[in-house]
Amino acid sequence: MRFGCDGRDAATIYFDLHQRTLRHELYFLPAPEDQARKAELAIWVLQRNHDLYGTRFSMGPEGDIYLTGRLALEHLTVGELDRIIGVLYEVVERWFGAAVKIAYGPRT
Repeated sequence: MRFGCDGRDAATIYFDLHQRTLRHELYFLPAPEDQARKAELAIWVLQRNHDLYGTRFSMGPEGDIYLTGRLALEHLTVGELDRIIGVLYEVVERWFGAAVKIAYGPRT
């Protein structure tokens, strides 16, 4: 599923249906090349995880940032799917700009 955003052109949610779970993944931000910025971004997303419900920031093998989560199929309803999409939209709208500044913005 793809949706438009204010802070970026669009975001795509990938859903992966397993035997007992539904997994979701949204590519949030590429890893910065600078190691200090990568470390700062990793700490920042871990701190954001504390307040998230139904999704979490994850780091891929190359250091790229994703939003990921799993839901047991027994809990999957139209309302729950709508909530997941809403949470992902809110997180992208709320924190994408700040993450870009940490990863690629000018140093003060």
